[in-house]
Parts: sequence; C-alpha cells; structure tokens
Amino acid sequence: MQRIKRTPWPVVAAFVLPSLLGFALFVVAPIIMAFGISLTNFSGGPRFRFLGLTNFAIAFSNAKFLGSLGVTFVFTIWTVLLQILLGLAFALVLNDRLGGRTLFRGLIFLPNVLSSIAVGLAFMLILDPRRGPLNMLIRSLGLPAPQWLASEKTSLATIVMVTVWQSFGYYMVLFLGGLQTINRSLYEAAAIDWAGPVRRFVSVTLPGLSPIMFYSITIAIIRAF
Repeated sequence: MQRIKRTPWPVVAAFVLPSLLGFALFVVAPIIMAFGISLTNFSGGPRFRFLGLTNFAIAFSNAKFLGSLGVTFVFTIWTVLLQILLGLAFALVLNDRLGGRTLFRGLIFLPNVLSSIAVGLAFMLILDPRRGPLNMLIRSLGLPAPQWLASEKTSLATIVMVTVWQSFGYYMVLFLGGLQTINRSLYEAAAIDWAGPVRRFVSVTLPGLSPIMFYSITIAIIRAF
C-alpha cells in the first residue's frame, strides 16, 4: 500500500500565513481597537481617559438606541428568513431539467453582483413617491400609491424587499451546489418505499443540505447586521 506523502509544515505555513496575517491585521486588530476605544471618552484628540462600561450603559439606557436595535433585529429576521426560503425554493425548481434554467439562474444571481450603491440609487428613483415609475403605474390603475421609503410604515418593508431581491440569488447558488452533491440513489430508495415529494424533501433533501443551510444562515445573519 502506498503511503500518503505529507506536505512539510514550512510549505503549509507559507500558504496559510499570508491569509492569517491579513485576517489578523484587517479584521481582528480593528475589532480589538474598536472595543478598546469604546471603553474610553476618545473623540479624536490626543487626550482621553478610561471610562469602563459607561458608554455601553448610556447606550442601552437610551430609548432611540434601543429602538434602532429593535429595528435592526426585525430587519435581520425578515431578510434572513426570506433570503433562505426564496433561495431554497428557486434552487429546488431550477435544479430540475427545465428549459432555459441556465438563463434563469443567471438572471436571478445577477443582482448579487451589482453594487449596493447602484442598487440603492436605482430604487430611490424607481420608488420615488411623486415621480417614480412604479407609483406612476399604480396611479394609472386608479390605486393609492404607497410612500415606500418616505413613510415610517413602509420604509422598513421596502428596504427588506430590496435587500432580499439583491441577495437571495447568492443563496440559491449555494443550495444548487448542495442539491447536486446529494446521492441520487437516496431519492430512488425513497421512491421505492413509496415516499411522496414532501417526505423525500424532509427525509433526504433537508438532511443533505444541512451543512449548506447552516453556512447560509450564518452568512445571511452576518450580512444583515
């Protein structure tokens, strides 16, 4: 039996060290510095003093801060839920042998590669309450036009909608990759046991997608915050 040749540690370190240094320099170090600054009264000048957790106590006793934190949690819950559900649903549909599935995959994934600034500016024009083309179309149908981003009642839902539209294609691609790694013989065995579509989805598809599901939910939560 041929033994597997191990890669020498210096070679491994040569490949891993640049990434670790970049991660430590541009991710870990700024987080530590930001936390250290949050414990002081630093405002940009050369003189500052240590305050401990005073800044955190002031923040969490402020009603506006708590309100904005609540809005962030609501935004995170809805965006994560909709992105995962839509991504999984479209992945299941486009994983079958349908005509034009490659085109639809590309069209759904396309918004994810667009700049967030460009998407924001485009939707500001589209959703303009007075001169936006969407509201003009709604008024032409004799319906009341929403205020979209100009109203507290609809602004959060509008931002969630735009965010989900731009991002769910990314999760669709992840789920497509996961679906193609599931052994087809498992579906054949389930069909022999008279398992219906729902039973095959629950017993075969979801367990097979569990690593991708965990990764997707984690990334979605990070991106939402």
